[in-house]
Amino acid sequence: MGQISHLFLYAFIVACFLLPSSQAVAREVQPAEVYQLVSVLSEDIEHLRWVMGRPVNRQAKPVVRNVSPHEVYFQALTLFEKINRLSSELVHDKSLGIPMRSLNAITPKDVLVVVKATQNHVRSISRKLQITFNAQPSPLEMSRTPADVFQAIVQANRQLNLMLSKQYSPSDVFRQVTVAAGYAHQIDTSFPTVEPPQKSPVLVPGKQALDVFKKLLQAYALTRQVGEKMNLQTVEVIEWSADEDVQPSDVFDIASLLVAELTTIHAQFPDAQPPHEVQTFRDKFPSHVYQRVGLLEILLQEIIEKQ
Repeated sequence: MGQISHLFLYAFIVACFLLPSSQAVAREVQPAEVYQLVSVLSEDIEHLRWVMGRPVNRQAKPVVRNVSPHEVYFQALTLFEKINRLSSELVHDKSLGIPMRSLNAITPKDVLVVVKATQNHVRSISRKLQITFNAQPSPLEMSRTPADVFQAIVQANRQLNLMLSKQYSPSDVFRQVTVAAGYAHQIDTSFPTVEPPQKSPVLVPGKQALDVFKKLLQAYALTRQVGEKMNLQTVEVIEWSADEDVQPSDVFDIASLLVAELTTIHAQFPDAQPPHEVQTFRDKFPSHVYQRVGLLEILLQEIIEKQ
């Protein structure tokens, strides 16, 4: 498994779906083109949902600003992982993956590659289930921004989670938060000040997904502080609504945003070591995730104090 999480297991394997032309490779892709493809993909997902008889996602779009293709890329990788899981459940098949891209210079074209791979996988599922439906693209809206793409992919992620028999669990979120903590630890230890090993906060039983969601938003606020001190642009979360019905999948999306920002910060420290490999966890409860987020907050506070 790679250093970043299961999201990137797929990214290290040779793509089986994408054969772009040389002309497409040379041309600079615009966010509007990515948004157009995400819209088509969302329609394909919606038709598959309708055939399956699964519930419709009713959550409002998150309101965000200052989004770059880097953050969108991480949400797209989550989308690809979810469609892989759905394919495994429905047709007992998984994609071979997508080509890995350097995380230091993500462009809209890189996001387009992941979205296209996801769409091809969705349509492969439909063909195997003998579902004859392919959405058609609407005209390009050149005013679309990375923030629009980010919102659309988050919504597609939410819908896909409702279609899974094995939905995202606290164990999945624990893994992703552990990835974030790994990056934070390596950033922290890159400073010359030697500190004793951080102690994990006490486990508090009875926590719910909503508690973890709110705590992750607090950790994200600390991550933004770290980025701002380095004059790095980070996503501003204006509104990311959550209620008592918040699901681990929603928490996972926030954790993925944290990982995206921490990879950017980590890249600014040439002496920082890569995080250790993260294993797959089982039997984790929201309280375990809450505890791990607490450790992440401790690390982020230390980084802020050392900056």
